[in-house]
Amino acid sequence: MSYVYLILAISIEVFASIQLKRSNGLRKILPSIFTFAGYGFCFYFLAKSLTSLPMSLVFATWSGLGIASTVLFSILFLKETADFKRVFGLGILLSGILLLNFAA
Repeated sequence: MSYVYLILAISIEVFASIQLKRSNGLRKILPSIFTFAGYGFCFYFLAKSLTSLPMSLVFATWSGLGIASTVLFSILFLKETADFKRVFGLGILLSGILLLNFAA
């Protein structure tokens, strides 16, 4: 169940990050509310996952997959560039996350 909590934390964190972009510097009320609520729920599920998973695995996976998902969303939906360096960096990031998960 801890991995389910971790996946929820990652998904909600990505949602909250997208809402932060949409909030226009916290000037738009609804995306701002979604941002704060999303990060609150994110940390709740992150804490739940920490009850039985190692902290090193949880934080590396949460931050790494959160970053990778946010970058992919930005490339696919916000028309940000997908140059070689960015894609290569994502590959290295994902490789590291996989190694940490296999080591745990």
